[in-house]
Amino acid sequence: MTIFFAVAAFLVVCYAAGYNINIKTRKISPTALIDVSCDEEGAQIYLDEELVGGKNFTQKNLEPKQYNLKITKDGYYDWEKSFDLKPAEAKKFSSIVLFKKEPKIENYNVGLTPALIGKIADTQNLSVSGGEIFSSDGLVTRFMSEVFGPSWYPNTKIIAFTQDNRLKLIETDGTNIVDLLEKQSQTPVIFANSGHSVIYESAGQVYRATIR
Repeated sequence: MTIFFAVAAFLVVCYAAGYNINIKTRKISPTALIDVSCDEEGAQIYLDEELVGGKNFTQKNLEPKQYNLKITKDGYYDWEKSFDLKPAEAKKFSSIVLFKKEPKIENYNVGLTPALIGKIADTQNLSVSGGEIFSSDGLVTRFMSEVFGPSWYPNTKIIAFTQDNRLKLIETDGTNIVDLLEKQSQTPVIFANSGHSVIYESAGQVYRATIR
């Protein structure tokens, strides 16, 4: 009985420390951890198609392998990413942003001209060449058609750009492309209200769209 409790205690300690014990092979291997946070109330988090939380989720003692993480909310574009977890790795996905499928658009007449928007927009270290978008870290992504007016979203994890008369968003790792709205101009955009709205020019007029 004493041996049984000693073994059980050892297993509990190993599990709490982030290790997995394979009884058959008698091997101890480190597990992994993920921590997910989303900025949207009402969001739902799925790990490998299983609902695991809402808005925030932390899971330790995960088997090191490839996973698929998806965050959804009614009326918003899904956020999705596949990733590999290595032994003893702790991977964090923080401040994930979801965007509305149907932004509310209105005229914005407060003295902002298309030229002024271009000057105010945060375009630091962003550039384009044909269908390629570059940041200070190098190539972000490559498209078949030409892109224009790259600008930073406030969290600097997302880049806005214009392609085929559409304002689009892309994460800096080249994933989660969002087609936001029609935009008939090549100028960059300004994000306002902590990224909940975007101010942009289209066909010579200035508009504001609520995107979150």
